[in-house]
Amino acid sequence: MVMKDETTLPRYRVAFDVFQKGAAERIPVRRVGQPDDVAHTISFLASEGAGHVNGQVFHSFGYGYTLMALPEPIRRIEADRRLEPEELAKLFPDTLGKGLHEPPGTNFGKSLTERPKQEWKDLGKGVRYWQSPWEAR
Repeated sequence: MVMKDETTLPRYRVAFDVFQKGAAERIPVRRVGQPDDVAHTISFLASEGAGHVNGQVFHSFGYGYTLMALPEPIRRIEADRRLEPEELAKLFPDTLGKGLHEPPGTNFGKSLTERPKQEWKDLGKGVRYWQSPWEAR
């Protein structure tokens, strides 16, 4: 269960509201994602019906949900104690944060219209399903 931190929640809300203004034209489905867009998925993943799901990464974009290839560790900072936020902020730029690139999988939702129609399966009621051609083999 995620606990709301009453000291940071208002700051998040302000940042979200600022981002939302003018952001719709940059998003293919012309709408900014809302927490409710993933709430049903999170509820399902927390249910007994998803008891077999463990260690997976899902990506949400627009009204779609994607199972991502599992991440692979590439960098790590480790200490013999819990690092203070100030310490991590000082170390981050030259370690974990150095030369970051946008992960390739995060562009999937932005390129949905580029997927060939034959790769999609119609599930009815306005729902369709795509599976990576390499996985389907």
